[in-house]
Amino acid sequence: MNSFYSIIYNKFSELQISQLDSARFAYPADGGAPFLRTGRQLSDCVVGIPPINLLRKTISYGSFSFEDSEFGQVASVKLVVASISLLAAKAIFRWAYREQIKQWLAKKPKPLRARHAINVVMDQLARQRIRSVQGDAFYNDIIKSADGLSTVLLNRSGGDYPLVAQSAIASVMLGVPVRLSAPVMQVVDKFESCIDKIRSLAPSLSQAIIDQLSRDITAKIDGKRFRWNELCDQCDIMYAAASRIPGKWHNLYLPYSNLLDKRGRPDSLGVFLPSLVAESDFKKARRVVKAIQPVDDALWQETFFELVRELKFREKIMEKLMHATRNLNFSGVLFPNCDYVNFSKMHAELSPDIRKISERVRMVKNAFDENTFQEVGNIDLQLAIQAIASESNRNDIFTRDEELLKEETWSILIDSSKSLSGSSTELRAIAICLAETAHSILGSSPWAMFAFSDELTCIKHYSERYDNLVKARIGGLTMSGLSHIPDAIRACANLVKPHSKDHNFMILVSDGVASGYSKVEEEFGVSVKELRRNGIDLIAMGVGSGSIKKTIRNARIVEKPTDIAKEFMEVYMTLSS
Repeated sequence: MNSFYSIIYNKFSELQISQLDSARFAYPADGGAPFLRTGRQLSDCVVGIPPINLLRKTISYGSFSFEDSEFGQVASVKLVVASISLLAAKAIFRWAYREQIKQWLAKKPKPLRARHAINVVMDQLARQRIRSVQGDAFYNDIIKSADGLSTVLLNRSGGDYPLVAQSAIASVMLGVPVRLSAPVMQVVDKFESCIDKIRSLAPSLSQAIIDQLSRDITAKIDGKRFRWNELCDQCDIMYAAASRIPGKWHNLYLPYSNLLDKRGRPDSLGVFLPSLVAESDFKKARRVVKAIQPVDDALWQETFFELVRELKFREKIMEKLMHATRNLNFSGVLFPNCDYVNFSKMHAELSPDIRKISERVRMVKNAFDENTFQEVGNIDLQLAIQAIASESNRNDIFTRDEELLKEETWSILIDSSKSLSGSSTELRAIAICLAETAHSILGSSPWAMFAFSDELTCIKHYSERYDNLVKARIGGLTMSGLSHIPDAIRACANLVKPHSKDHNFMILVSDGVASGYSKVEEEFGVSVKELRRNGIDLIAMGVGSGSIKKTIRNARIVEKPTDIAKEFMEVYMTLSS
């Protein structure tokens, strides 16, 4: 089965315009609730999904908590997939109407209530997109299940009119019928009427927007052609109705959707109360929320198990990183935030250079592609006996006299400190070029990639596959901090020991300017000498500066990221021959 990250990212990407014309996907994101941020370009929009947390036989996601049971495992995964699906689709429409929305919001004195009305509209377009792409069965299983679970968190403790009215509006959005006093029902009826009208527009409108953006992602949405005035009228009605409700307006749109204000806290709201959701609670909700249909949950439970395996594997890697950096000067060890969209866009831009790298890689002698047996040489007795017994005319019973090429491992260290003159984009380009080269040459053989500043960042551990998760980590790389080069070298030397082969290469990419503490430059030179004693060959690449040659005389200097693989290949072929 694919990794948990790959599974949920695939759900995100299926709802985008294309893999390149896409919002960005941040998982695991900081904070306790999902979020949606928009920007000038679609690629500037970010959908952030918090992690599922496992603690003391409890599973939690955002405002939801479950016992660690089959129900809790399936429910938590469905909530994650529902958040991803709703926000992935909503990002497109929220961005497409960005100018119209900005102008409309600017006219409203009550921002939370105005954003709530906008979210109702965008939500309906997003839900239609999910139905269109994923089908009704997926929608009823995932989105409706999330709606049902959300109803369990609704505050039904009674109280004053503002709380009752806001809870009633939330019920309508979740598809829960309500019967309350006349003043509340007047507000509810207006919201329900608006939702029905938006829902009737959604099928043709959402598809028309997707069609236009698919043809030209840079085109601005014509408000008249795409019926913004009709949507705006419904926003006005909902805003007016909400404005008549006194008191503080709640900040959480839906528990598995985005906050209306990124400064808000999901655990301090009155309409949805964070709580433990039991299976019996969900069964009651399922009876009132229309269209929730019981399905075979085996797939989602297996997805949860994949998450657990991924978390345990990550914990083991983190333990190894902590042990390797003990007594060194790093302030911490971490994994980068994942951003597969960044990786995909940059990989597409670099694809001509990557193809050239692959062509050069094919020229490298690969022991596994050669035939071990020759027509002359020392006789392999076992094969000779088999040939005589079968009376065959085999001529491959001789083994080579020369030694086979030795197995090897690579450790790639990339300086991500702010001392480098380049940008985070160049940093990611360097990582992509080297990762693609390593993958082409070594395949399934162990190799690792780390970035370093005054922290050590694990991009790929030796025991990990070069999969979408690793690629997403490359896409999330950023520059920060000071340059602890000697500590990175020593940590990497510690990490490679359990994976040591006949040949061990360390590839260091840096400007060669160590910084961060007293005598760090001196320690840089000492750490390089230690590598030789540990049987590790160092391949050093200076980026944008010749400073690295002060410590490593045979370092190669490169001007742009795509030159790194070329220079590396020449040094590698010399050292490995």
